[in-house]
Amino acid sequence: MKGQVFLILAVIIIVTVVLLKTSLNIASVIETKNYLESGFERMEFQNLRDEIPKVIQISCNQTNIAGNVNDFVRFARNSFSSRAMDLNGILVETVHPTIAASTDTTMNVTIYNFLGNKLKFLNLSLNGTEKTFSEIDDDRILDTTFPINAPSSQNYTLWIFYNTSTANSSQSFTIPIEIGKGKFVGFFDLRLLSSRSENRDNFIETATLP
Repeated sequence: MKGQVFLILAVIIIVTVVLLKTSLNIASVIETKNYLESGFERMEFQNLRDEIPKVIQISCNQTNIAGNVNDFVRFARNSFSSRAMDLNGILVETVHPTIAASTDTTMNVTIYNFLGNKLKFLNLSLNGTEKTFSEIDDDRILDTTFPINAPSSQNYTLWIFYNTSTANSSQSFTIPIEIGKGKFVGFFDLRLLSSRSENRDNFIETATLP
């Protein structure tokens, strides 16, 4: 009887050790898998970051440069969404034609909200001129204009303040005004979220229009 007990105990110990070892191996495999997938997501996010300037350069000869950029980001967002990743953020893009000294010129400003939340309030301020907007749904684009009149080359600053149901944000970026040139300036705030990782970057891209 004692021999049977010892045999049973031995089997239990061996099974326990095997199960423990197997469990540790599974945990290691899962950890490695998550690490590799997180690295792949970082690479995909960086690829998106690298492609945006290329889209801008390709679109410089076209009339709807901001629209082309927004369409590209929207396409990327849908692609990520199909793979259980959320691309969220906000784009603020300005386009102005060739500037003549001391001449009234219209600057176009485009805001693409894809924060995943409605913009409850948005305030834009450019060199003393302010505009406010409200209730801008997710995946919606707002177009507006600002007057500019520069006697010589100088920098303008566009201030952006917005709030959603979960957060407030205040940002600003410089718009270089050069006499004899037109420019595109885009502010990009991007976040890629998944169950494994979060990647974020905000940056400014500037292009001189022909």
